[in-house]
Amino acid sequence: MHENLIEATGGRLLPDPLWRLLKRLLTLHPLGGCVMGASPAAGVVDHLGQTFVIPI
Repeated sequence: MHENLIEATGGRLLPDPLWRLLKRLLTLHPLGGCVMGASPAAGVVDHLGQTFVIPI
């Protein structure tokens, strides 16, 4: 499935260099658990992963 998605989106599959050393899968979460919401009152980021700017 992963390879199909990569091909469909024009991506490029790169081997994980740590796999040879650790033999474990590593997954990174780019937003670090920020809550997604429709407004600053509901979350930290919008549907595009962009942080809300709150005027001071």
